[in-house]
Amino acid sequence: MIDNALQQSPLGLIMKLEHKQNRKFSSLTSILFGLLFISALFGASDYSVPGEMPLMSAVRQNQLEKVKTLIANGADVNMKKAGAIEVTPLMVAARYGHTEIMEILIENGADVNVKSDEGYTALMRAARNGKTDAVKILLLNHADVNARNFGGMSALKFAAGCYPDIVQILLDNGADQGDLANTPMKRADCGPKIRLDFLLIIPALILIGIFSLITLKRTVFRHKSSQAEEHE
Repeated sequence: MIDNALQQSPLGLIMKLEHKQNRKFSSLTSILFGLLFISALFGASDYSVPGEMPLMSAVRQNQLEKVKTLIANGADVNMKKAGAIEVTPLMVAARYGHTEIMEILIENGADVNVKSDEGYTALMRAARNGKTDAVKILLLNHADVNARNFGGMSALKFAAGCYPDIVQILLDNGADQGDLANTPMKRADCGPKIRLDFLLIIPALILIGIFSLITLKRTVFRHKSSQAEEHE
């Protein structure tokens, strides 16, 4: 029976509404998957997280003027925190190659040799991510070229097999050539690193898949039930 101005049955209206809801859910699922994957792929450990201080956020987003303002108002350039990740603003700037911000931080007393909770220095982060200019700035400001993290890795080891220009710069500045002994000429793991906690995404995707399946089955069941009622 047709009983509305659009000449559409109540069943048709219900199915249309459910179709729209399912499309919205499908779009939301796709967006969520994309965000989770990008976060894992590009190692978003320095991205905005609860508890991130304003200076750290401004450095991460390469907001030079905001960084200057925050420092002028007393922000601690050696704060060792970014949410749950214990790094300094200089380490974050070095990782992304924000050289102007690096210079401002160093001019205002940033420690170029302080280590993160995993033993990383700003130089290691710059070398690991191929930020040549950042490496140069740190070395000009007396960064320890042979510092090692808790896993025994140095800036040279991180650059070896990936960034030959950085390797040469480090060697020219006194890096231990012995670090090249067991490093292949070309590594397969250059570029953005997939974070280990990418594995945490799997349970989330499983839950999304289960919920999507349940929603689909409910929609099909309702549709079949409605068709059966119409034929009675």
